Amino acid sequence: MKYVKALVWMFLLFVGVYLPAFILIGVLRPTGAGTVLLIMITSFLVASLMIAIFMIRYGWHGKDFGLVAAGGKYLIWAFVLGGILGLIVAVLQRIMGIQGPRTFESFALWQIVLLFWIGASIQEEIIFRSLIQSVAGRTLSSNATLTWGPLSAAAVIVAVLFAVIHIPMGVFTACAALVAGLLVGELRTRSGSILPAIIVHAMLNITGTI
Repeated sequence: MKYVKALVWMFLLFVGVYLPAFILIGVLRPTGAGTVLLIMITSFLVASLMIAIFMIRYGWHGKDFGLVAAGGKYLIWAFVLGGILGLIVAVLQRIMGIQGPRTFESFALWQIVLLFWIGASIQEEIIFRSLIQSVAGRTLSSNATLTWGPLSAAAVIVAVLFAVIHIPMGVFTACAALVAGLLVGELRTRSGSILPAIIVHAMLNITGTI
């Protein structure tokens, strides 16, 4: 039953975060970078509002959402693992002849850096690892350490959702997102901070656009 409850929370939070952005897109009809920026800012603000509600209404703290500094060893691991995974993904794409997503071709370099290297890394980790994984983890167990093998259940569930939303970018990208989601989710659980997850995400986005 607790898994059903966690899945329901995950679905409601995901829809609640992104629905306002898509409503605004339907009304404002932006194009190109404007669309990406609108989704990014709106979903980030809504997720931040939800986190604030949990903190004010239910007595959660910043550390419950990973909004704390990370230990040095986790930051080092984030750079190392992010670099290795990014390199593996790039090599596999080259070997398998898989063309990366064409999403970035219409953007200038500064837009790629601002929107994808920095913005998306922070925005998506706040949504998936800070908000959704934290709530799912609290639902599954009091301290979010319930595990399936070596991985936390909340990290696995959220990683699957993270992979699913990347399917429109291709099966390979979705599979890479699943692996990355498992990695950053577990880093979030073990470090207690979302900073290592943001670093890994940023490094993967960098290797995916160069």
